[in-house]
Amino acid sequence: MKEKILLVDDEENVLSALKRALRDKYSVFTCSSAHEGLEILRKEGPFAVVVSDYRMPGMDGATFLSAVREINEDTIRMMLSGKADLNDTIQSVNEGRIFRFLAKPCPVDVFETSLEGCVAQYRLVNGEKEARRQEATIAGKIQSVLLIEDTPKNISGVDLAAVTIPSVIVDGDFIDFFVYSEKCFDIVLGDVMGKGIHAALIAAAARNRLARALNKLLMKNGCMNIPSTHAIVEEVSREMSEKLMSIESFLTMVVVRFDLDKMVLEFTDCGHTPGILFRSRTGEIEIIKGNLPPIGFPMIRTFKSEKIDLEKGDIVFLYSDGLVDARNEKREFFGINRISALISENRKLSSSALIKKICESVKKFADSETMDDDLTAIMVKI
Repeated sequence: MKEKILLVDDEENVLSALKRALRDKYSVFTCSSAHEGLEILRKEGPFAVVVSDYRMPGMDGATFLSAVREINEDTIRMMLSGKADLNDTIQSVNEGRIFRFLAKPCPVDVFETSLEGCVAQYRLVNGEKEARRQEATIAGKIQSVLLIEDTPKNISGVDLAAVTIPSVIVDGDFIDFFVYSEKCFDIVLGDVMGKGIHAALIAAAARNRLARALNKLLMKNGCMNIPSTHAIVEEVSREMSEKLMSIESFLTMVVVRFDLDKMVLEFTDCGHTPGILFRSRTGEIEIIKGNLPPIGFPMIRTFKSEKIDLEKGDIVFLYSDGLVDARNEKREFFGINRISALISENRKLSSSALIKKICESVKKFADSETMDDDLTAIMVKI
């Protein structure tokens, strides 16, 4: 397929000559004003290269090419300039608004050579973008198959569901489950600063450290003595905090243990988004929130767990900040109150149906099928 080229010049003879010379190689569009050029860009784009004269009525070439960049930053921009406008053209180049400029009058062969350079630059930029997109797609497949834990099926007494939706193919959120018996299990939910491949790599490292920490503590205490949630978090923090500080990153994490024999929820929270506990008997909402800093902040000396009694029918909802931080066109946050209301109003739904309801509400609120941040949620109905 031929690359699209847009030529903008108020001299019709110049446009006609260039179009005749280029039409066999490229799909050439022409117009005589900047405003008309912007309309063509919006209707016919994207374009590989846009070439503009500097001096035109209504809008000069530098302003026009800046507007082109706003519409599609990947489009390569070239300017034709007379000698009288040379200083302004050089300033435009130095400010990064255009890729190349040629002095008028310009021989057609010189123009063609310069245009070939612009097209080569466009192919290079888009080739790199496509390579990164494919790399991210492969990383996303690896993550979804190997690094995102399936929801446990062998737990009695709960209805458990989870979802994770990456904002950019790969996910900086992570979930893990540690099942000790059919009545006792841990849920781990973490959120790495940032998003994309680097966040996904840190998330994978955190899950690795979690498994190592739990194995180390079980070997130390004896397999029948399950370590506390704060002991697990302390071990992970000891392993990762200094390393994360050295790469100027951090992660929030909460480890939540459900002991269904004792009907107790134990948790240790390192700066994570507050969880929600819906009390079925009273219809009240309680917040699940600790006061430890994120992992990657300076280590603290005292780690502690907190405990909450559970009752039949209670609902526990854990999630990442991508859920509450979603914004609408008024820049309002979705917020914890909307989530709490949805849980209360739809408490009779299954966990999977209730999560789906919440996610659909967030997307409708933000008026978008894609999210600005990774979104992860776990629903547990006792």
